[in-house]
Amino acid sequence: MAVPKGFQDKISFVWAVADLLRGDFKPHEYGQVILPFVVLRRLECALEKNKDAVIERNKKLAGIKDPEAILNSVSGHNFYNISPFNLSKILQDPNKVG
Repeated sequence: MAVPKGFQDKISFVWAVADLLRGDFKPHEYGQVILPFVVLRRLECALEKNKDAVIERNKKLAGIKDPEAILNSVSGHNFYNISPFNLSKILQDPNKVG
């Protein structure tokens, strides 16, 4: 089966994560870990374009009781992420995640 154009990097990422898990999880447990990470990665990709702007705006909104509507607007979605972490950064230094 041919891989659709633009999906090979995503497939490679999922298999790279699966390779990391092989020692800690049994094969029948992979789906319980892989699927949530696929969802997290998809959300991360959706937010990537405006993430830096959301983080910066959040810093300027310190003290505002409910900045959700503003941050949603900046993110361009009905959700946002103000964490400086992403999956790539976590993979680069997994010992600092706790």
